[in-house]
Amino acid sequence: MAFSNVVKRGEIGIVAASGTGAQEVSSIISNLGCGISQLIGTGGRDVKKDVGGLMFLEGIKRLIDDDETEIIVLVSKPPYPEVVQKAVELLKKTNKKHVVHFVNGIVEDPTITVGYTLEDAAIKAALLCQGKNIDKKEYTYFDFLETFDFDNKVKEEASKIKEGKYIRGLYSGGTLADETMVLLSKEIGPVYSPKPLNPDYLLENINESKEHTVVDMGEDEFTVGRPHPMIDFTMRKSRLIKEYLDKDTAIIMVDVVLGWGSHMDPAGEIAEAVKTARETTDKYRCVVANICGTYEDPQKYYDQKKKLEDVGVIVFPSNASAVKFAVNVWKELGR
Repeated sequence: MAFSNVVKRGEIGIVAASGTGAQEVSSIISNLGCGISQLIGTGGRDVKKDVGGLMFLEGIKRLIDDDETEIIVLVSKPPYPEVVQKAVELLKKTNKKHVVHFVNGIVEDPTITVGYTLEDAAIKAALLCQGKNIDKKEYTYFDFLETFDFDNKVKEEASKIKEGKYIRGLYSGGTLADETMVLLSKEIGPVYSPKPLNPDYLLENINESKEHTVVDMGEDEFTVGRPHPMIDFTMRKSRLIKEYLDKDTAIIMVDVVLGWGSHMDPAGEIAEAVKTARETTDKYRCVVANICGTYEDPQKYYDQKKKLEDVGVIVFPSNASAVKFAVNVWKELGR
């Protein structure tokens, strides 16, 4: 029993050892006009050494045998190397096209089509579905970024920020938080977290951010005795206001996850917190959000987008594009 999005039916099959990773990839594919045949979620622990990818590998076999699946997409947090090897071997035995994305993971085989981010994996799968050729080594972005006036918007946001120099990420999706840490660390340096990429940057107090910080508020430390933050926004709203009022904060990043099981108005909850924070201080912080969901989800995608934009939140259709914007604003600050 989990969160799920309303996606189009189609010919792309997904095996995912990653909850919001599966949601992000399948939603982007659907929003690009393509569809999903099957989405098999295994849970992140399945691809670790103790389990050895039992369900992940079985899922790949099922999609290879599935007549409705023509393209296979693999999504996972970093698997045990032996699982990667076995997954690659299975893909090489089939004529079906494929795209593989392991968050912060590496696939050495040059014959494998790799997605560099969740967004990249989804777009490449959609392009394959549309019969288009793709460059395995090229990173793909949403066409939307070409019409967004990206550079001018970066400068505009940076010009409003008079104090603060750190990025703070408050996420409800674990994989989205992980991807953000991976992308930020490559561009701006170390990122603190309750579950950091490097143990040297373990957050001493999960309720107190330090320098650049990314927090998955869906982790056990935050959810014991409470509903998941995709359902109950109480803690994330409180933390967002706290981060906004912190003089060290320059940019705040959030995910807004749509679909069945999620809050029926997640953007409204985030917008309320942003509005409260901005009424409390005259200091400006750039707030960046990605919407993980489809145009058919019950929350009504464009209504959610408008609620965020009405309070000045900069909204993106993928986590990777949101991070790209936040990084560029941070660089423009020059602090």
